[in-house]
Amino acid sequence: YGGPGPNGTSLPGVANLQHYNQYGGSIGGPIIKDKLFYFGTYELNFRDEPAYIRLGGDTLTAPPALVTTLRPFTGQQAQMFREHLGLGKLTFNASERNTFDGSFTIRKDDDFRGFGGQTAFAAAENLRINTYTSVVNFKHAGDKWLNEAQVNSQFFTWNPTAKDFATVGKNFFGLLRIGGKDTDQDFRQNRLSLRDDISRGGISFGGDHAFKGGVGVDFLSYSGTKFTLGNPVFNFRSAPENWATPFEAQTGFGDPTIKTKNTQF
Repeated sequence: YGGPGPNGTSLPGVANLQHYNQYGGSIGGPIIKDKLFYFGTYELNFRDEPAYIRLGGDTLTAPPALVTTLRPFTGQQAQMFREHLGLGKLTFNASERNTFDGSFTIRKDDDFRGFGGQTAFAAAENLRINTYTSVVNFKHAGDKWLNEAQVNSQFFTWNPTAKDFATVGKNFFGLLRIGGKDTDQDFRQNRLSLRDDISRGGISFGGDHAFKGGVGVDFLSYSGTKFTLGNPVFNFRSAPENWATPFEAQTGFGDPTIKTKNTQF
């Protein structure tokens, strides 16, 4: 069966790769009457969109044997996006004056991209984004005082990963770029936050006043890895080599990782 082409035309024998799916749900209620409550929600978002890979405009002047070699790398491929979102929460009313809250959230994204046009599917990457957060709150209410304590943590990754980081890239200018992705990246941030606030209300001095003060400290750590051109790329051109030999090679070297820590008050 055929799918839609780049200009609305039909591509014989190629499936329509465009799909959208989005689902979600939530649930909540008491675990212990008037004491302990829960709430949870989840959502997924799946999306497939077609990417068209085609030879460039220099096909007519390129050697026929080279064009024959490159043509199997063309066609239609799916750009896939996958996202999961979730939240879970517990609330505990220990007494009329003391309340505990705890929540956890998750976000997981996979985004397959980086191909289409004059770039073959092998050069694709998966942009992974993962975020996990958790928060625990404690509130104590006095007659005129309110104490709020919080512990917060977050773990974040930004990780574009090559589909193929082993096959050397070959870029035939004006024709097609084949081979694996040239760069892998992995960035991470971790945070732990401690905070306490005290509020004092019910003060009358020419009107009603409230005072609030607090202290917080954050412990952060970072790491970043970027293999720029860790997978070499060879560039070919029409003249004067007629795409027979590369005129340029690009490769990266050295230590691609940095790490550091930070404390904030």
